[in-house]
Amino acid sequence: AQRLRAEAGAQVRQAAEEAAEDGEEEDEESEASSSEEEEAMPAPPPVPKRPPPMVTPKGPPPLPPSERRRVEEQEEEEEQQQLVAPKRGRTAPPPPPPVPARPANGVKPRAAEPEESEEEEEVPAFAAKASAAPARPKAAPPAAPAASKKKGKGKKKKGGGGGGVEDDLPAEDDAPSGGAIAQSRAQAVSSWAAGAERAIAGSLLQELLRREAWSEAPEDAEAADALCAELVERLPWTSPLGLVLPMEWKEFVSLEIDGGPKRTSKKGTSPWVLRLQRTFPQFLAHYVTIVFFLTLLHSLSNFGLVLLTMALQTGLLLAPADALPKSVPASARPRLVKVAHLLLWLSFVRALWQMHVFVKMLLVGVVVGHALVVADVTEQ
Repeated sequence: AQRLRAEAGAQVRQAAEEAAEDGEEEDEESEASSSEEEEAMPAPPPVPKRPPPMVTPKGPPPLPPSERRRVEEQEEEEEQQQLVAPKRGRTAPPPPPPVPARPANGVKPRAAEPEESEEEEEVPAFAAKASAAPARPKAAPPAAPAASKKKGKGKKKKGGGGGGVEDDLPAEDDAPSGGAIAQSRAQAVSSWAAGAERAIAGSLLQELLRREAWSEAPEDAEAADALCAELVERLPWTSPLGLVLPMEWKEFVSLEIDGGPKRTSKKGTSPWVLRLQRTFPQFLAHYVTIVFFLTLLHSLSNFGLVLLTMALQTGLLLAPADALPKSVPASARPRLVKVAHLLLWLSFVRALWQMHVFVKMLLVGVVVGHALVVADVTEQ
């Protein structure tokens, strides 16, 4: 048993020694391979060193105000001495001016005036006077009269020399004053008001606003029928508001359109304003009637007051005298027509007041555009 144990231990020690030898050989091989790889790899580049920080030199301390003024005075004196020095010595004569080439058409060009040479000669003289005499405050130039300033601004020269062309410009004397502007505005407003009165003149509404239209009553049925016939003639279906139309609708639709007045360079009111002052009051009755028909169509969709009052006026005008109830006398029919007409105007004004602002702007734009582009009837 002891012998077997000794043999087993010898075998174990032999196996351990062999394993140790194998590990040493492997370590040697790995070290050799690593050394070969290190030799094959290039050496890393050297890391560049950072340059030292730049040292900025400090400037001189600022001079006090008194020292700074003294330095500036010295510099000015040196500049003046440099300007005066060339005059003491003899300067070379200026070179002769170049001879201009003669054009092919034989016209002799105008010689240019040597302005730069005169300015160069005047600079040293001025500098000498400034150095010789002490500095004095400059006196203010005398104020030119207001009339000469206004006349000077009235013209502007184009080009140089004798071949310049004068272009007349508006002077300050020709500019309209505040009183003239106010007077022109007042005339424009008065023209618009006169045009509006002219459009309403002769209408049934103007007569109904007087006391005489309600004080007079027909004495019998014949006088009432005659008054009703007169109201029917003054309230046709082409003008249910009773406005006097300056022309028929066929003529109004077939008016010539010239696209507006031409622009001019004349002073005063613009041509398109004058066109509107003439055409808008002239066709105001047509414009109001067109707006009324549009309002009537809108009222037809919701059975508004405009539709009801229009139906009432039409019924009183077209219905025969026998259709009225017996309790209503025949002499009261004209007054009922007048009341219905007043109610129609009130409902129309109410509809205009309640109209949307964008619809109002659209209607005003269409009316003004038509009055602007349509040809002036008075000129034709």
